[in-house]
Amino acid sequence: MEFHAETPSAERLTAALAALEAGTQPAWGKLDAPGMVQHVNRFMELYLGERKMGGFAGWMARHLGKVFLRRVAVKSPFETPRNLATAPVLAVRGGADFTGEVERFVDLLGQIEALSGTYEHPVYGAMPADDVKGLVRHHTAHHFFQFGLLSREG
Repeated sequence: MEFHAETPSAERLTAALAALEAGTQPAWGKLDAPGMVQHVNRFMELYLGERKMGGFAGWMARHLGKVFLRRVAVKSPFETPRNLATAPVLAVRGGADFTGEVERFVDLLGQIEALSGTYEHPVYGAMPADDVKGLVRHHTAHHFFQFGLLSREG
């Protein structure tokens, strides 16, 4: 899968996260800072098979997901659509533990970055591990941009 050149490295994401505070306000959307980290963690948990996507969202993802992902991956994470509907498995209801979620982020991102070869994605099926890494980085960058942690200028 081809990813937009502005999709950051895992190192850049980890460094950017250090600037986030529990009270940081988003430029758009309903998430607070702890909830945003919890949301990106849930995304990584889904990709690692720790969460299950069922129902209609799961069916759609299995049948149309790869087409959607290819279309999103080529966009800059600074230009991807905002306020899309969130799959129930990734939804956050509030009350996230900021420090715990930040620690979990570092662990989960390390697990994602350790993937290699062909990875059996729990929703999309067999995928190159590099695509899994790129999709996680792209999604995370989108939300880090939402909270002012990343910008085009660096």
